[in-house]
Amino acid sequence: MTKTIMKLENVSLTIDKLKALTKNDEESMVVFRDCQLDVDKITTYLDDVICGLQEVHSIIYNHKADKVYIENLKKCKDYYYNTGHLGWEADSFIDATYEMFDVTIQNAGEGMKSIFEEVFGEGFMDLFSTQDDSQHEFEQHIKGDLWNFIKEDDDTLYEAFLSAFADNLDELKQMLDDYTVKLVNVHKYVYGYNHSQFKTVYGDNIAMIKCCYFENRHKTDLLRNTDFMGAINFLDETIEKKLLSCESILKLVDILFEDEFEGLTDFDLELNGKTKHDYDELKDEYFDFHKSVEEFHLDLNDLLACGNYCIESKEYELLYQIAELFDKHVKL
Repeated sequence: MTKTIMKLENVSLTIDKLKALTKNDEESMVVFRDCQLDVDKITTYLDDVICGLQEVHSIIYNHKADKVYIENLKKCKDYYYNTGHLGWEADSFIDATYEMFDVTIQNAGEGMKSIFEEVFGEGFMDLFSTQDDSQHEFEQHIKGDLWNFIKEDDDTLYEAFLSAFADNLDELKQMLDDYTVKLVNVHKYVYGYNHSQFKTVYGDNIAMIKCCYFENRHKTDLLRNTDFMGAINFLDETIEKKLLSCESILKLVDILFEDEFEGLTDFDLELNGKTKHDYDELKDEYFDFHKSVEEFHLDLNDLLACGNYCIESKEYELLYQIAELFDKHVKL
């Protein structure tokens, strides 16, 4: 399984690099076609471009360039297409990279530094040098958690949240943590355990509970048009202020979240000598689910790479869109 996970991580990194180096989906497809839909060939091609940038960066700034920072790579690409191409008339960012590599290897003079910064923007200076990895990881983590509370296809609301909290992701994290705490409080109430018995919240299960909610909310008049966060607030307040009977609350939770709600947290609770949650059974269920997701992703990539689909066909476009959605919403 470890080898499979590593392979998937490499595929994900290759996709990130491809998006960082290409202008749009059309240009990405050109790279796919040129590399015959072979992931290894695509990886080698992209790494060749980045290695050229790495060598140039080392020459210009007189240091040993190490890890490329994908976010700064995107900044360089975006700057090139917005402004830099006016001073360096290559057809694409990748072509410009190759051309400037050739020029730099032949003439490593001081003047090349200003040319690169004019063509690729200020992001080029930090491309291999400075980046707060911990901050970037924090941002990615928060952006992923946000989807746990928003309907999958509501890109507009998702972007609105990111925009509203763009300058204060800590505040966004606090908001999501608050909703998680409220959800755990409801869970404690439903299954009758206390804080000392509580162990872990499963983030993946929050997303599954949310999906159940959007599928089932029409079944109750109380929350028919309420979003997931609103439902969490409603249930938490209802329990705290005893606005409904315990029986009504349990029934409402059962309707909205079905059996998925049971897996929100890991806790110890003895009932007639038997543990409410059998950890080994849950672990087996998790790994079975994880394995099925991995197999789906591998099958999807096999379909994309098999060569039986015309790249311009609707079938291939659909497969490619599914792959993009998978990479966006699923983390193995």
